[in-house]
Amino acid sequence: MTKYDELLQNMTFYSLESVNNRIKYHERELKRLKFIKLILSGVSVNNASSICGFSRQYGYKIIKNCIENNKSKKGRHCKLNSSQMEILINYLNEKMPFSIIDVKCFLEDQNIKYCEKQIRRIINSLGFRYCRLLKGYINVYAHKKLIENIDDKISLK
Repeated sequence: MTKYDELLQNMTFYSLESVNNRIKYHERELKRLKFIKLILSGVSVNNASSICGFSRQYGYKIIKNCIENNKSKKGRHCKLNSSQMEILINYLNEKMPFSIIDVKCFLEDQNIKYCEKQIRRIINSLGFRYCRLLKGYINVYAHKKLIENIDDKISLK
């Protein structure tokens, strides 16, 4: 019995399935690379797609994706310029235990609108840690309702 046969006996169905999927993925990649090589050698899209075994429309899609992948796609551009980024870093250093809402209010004062998810990403990319607030404290409207319901006679000790 060879090592290959021993490996096949020890593998489960799911691991065999994942290996099979990886092989299929690499076959598709090889077809795409072959298509791009044919296009670069001067073959038309119709002929290259028929040689590789897929439709002309898929061939144009491969060309479009190839052109787009050469561009730097790192998400949408940041609204913060370098001076605003320095101001934000200084603010985060001064107010070290901060929450996402504090940073959001600070950015809104600077006329920059970000959602909380984007602010979390910016803070994580800068290498800072933020404090997570309890959900009851995040909701401003809940605070207003609680304050309205408290009687003036009751003293909080």
